[in-house]
Amino acid sequence: LAEVKSNPLAIAYESLGYVTDDVKKLKIDGVEATIENIKNGTYKIARPLRVVYKPATVENSVNAAYLKFLQSDAAQKIVSAEGYVALVDNAQAYSPDSSLSGTINISGSTSLQPLMIKLAAKFQELQSGVSVTVAGGGSGQGYKNAEAGVSEFGMISESFNSEKAPDCVSYEVAKDGIAVIVNKDNSDISDVDKDSLKAIYIGAVTKYSEIGK
Repeated sequence: LAEVKSNPLAIAYESLGYVTDDVKKLKIDGVEATIENIKNGTYKIARPLRVVYKPATVENSVNAAYLKFLQSDAAQKIVSAEGYVALVDNAQAYSPDSSLSGTINISGSTSLQPLMIKLAAKFQELQSGVSVTVAGGGSGQGYKNAEAGVSEFGMISESFNSEKAPDCVSYEVAKDGIAVIVNKDNSDISDVDKDSLKAIYIGAVTKYSEIGK
């Protein structure tokens, strides 16, 4: 994002939630990068943000409450406010349980980490007897920690691969739209097809004038 702001020739990928008006988002195959288009599937460049966990983990009432919170109206509002795509329509309100106490450890994807920190903070506000720790380490670590029981929930920023954590299942917290961005003053391009985008990515196309040729 910083490079694109300062370099009139730059092109980059960025999570939609982080994109500001200081840069220009490209249409992909004529479709704008918006939350609505990501949710309805017309904008194709997006990735799931998920948590993985063992089914036995949510037999514990504290962990079960956190998973239920992630599906609640309160969580969905945070997801949307942070620029991600909320996936639960007509989400129900979360009902705090004053009897709950304990700790929850969450680790993994650094892409999901900032959003999860905000979600954890809201949960702790609702459940003052529960402490939630959120750490990074990457999606691979998220799989490993959930599978090994080091963390109650592991964060991943990809489709769930059961081979990486065979004893786990997953829940999709949100979808992360990926915008393709150029400098705001770049008048050479406003729309790009996926084939041209791939050619740019692998270096087969190095000039804006070559796009689509």
